[in-house]
Amino acid sequence: MPYPDFICIGAQKAGTTWLYHQMVAHPDIWVPRIKELHYFDRVEDRVMLRSMFEVSRKGRFVRSVLFFSLLKGRWRWIYDYLARPITLTNYPRLFRKKPGMLAGELTPAYARLDADMISNMAAAMPDTKIIYLLRNPVDRVWSQVNMFYRRDNLHSTLLPGEVLELKSPMIYDNSSYIANLSRWEEHFGAGNVYVGFFDEIRDSPYEALRKIYAFLGLRTDENVFSADIHVVRNQGRHGDIPENLEYELSLHFLPELEALHRRFGNQYTAVWLQRAQDLTRKPAPQS
Repeated sequence: MPYPDFICIGAQKAGTTWLYHQMVAHPDIWVPRIKELHYFDRVEDRVMLRSMFEVSRKGRFVRSVLFFSLLKGRWRWIYDYLARPITLTNYPRLFRKKPGMLAGELTPAYARLDADMISNMAAAMPDTKIIYLLRNPVDRVWSQVNMFYRRDNLHSTLLPGEVLELKSPMIYDNSSYIANLSRWEEHFGAGNVYVGFFDEIRDSPYEALRKIYAFLGLRTDENVFSADIHVVRNQGRHGDIPENLEYELSLHFLPELEALHRRFGNQYTAVWLQRAQDLTRKPAPQS
């Protein structure tokens, strides 16, 4: 059984839900009807079905996948996904594409995978292409903090800064683009990794998607673009980031932003860096 042709590894809150919906609409792409498989970041589960009765978010995830798949009559797929051991050997069972189609998955948590896991993946599927979408790390963190508010009902007890402190290792790792990118490029090769930008998706969605499809070797004529290409997906309803939190995040990510601009040197990284520099040159705002 073949491995997937592509994997989108993130970043979280950087346009992956939008990309998933566009790929569902492309006639030459097969993706699972569950957007995020979380296959390689949950290998400690061994068999996902064992988590079904847990009260945790993982348990809720497994129950929702089971319900959705049974509702759609995907008995074989749900068995392969939830009941088989999580191994590189079993992974290709989740991709049953038709001839002439490409298959892949989008799990933003994969960007944080460690070097050993990425190395094992690359050894098994060296030709798989990797897609990595980036967003201003300050804005990305604020969006993710608000996701925790909505999903985990934290708004009644914690302030934004406290949510960030509570979740900081994972949140910061999600915005450590240079380190994440280095691990993936080291094992899959820079030529097999495509880096896109949330800002281009927002401002020029056709062009952003055309570049991704061209990277995958897919046709990019007008017929492959969905009618809802301009629809914003999975957007939170949060307000502007508090001034003191933006200052702290800008100060934290300033070295990352400088490294990003040295690496890519485009209009997006320039704006990200300039905004952080302008803010951090001022006196720190009062909390």
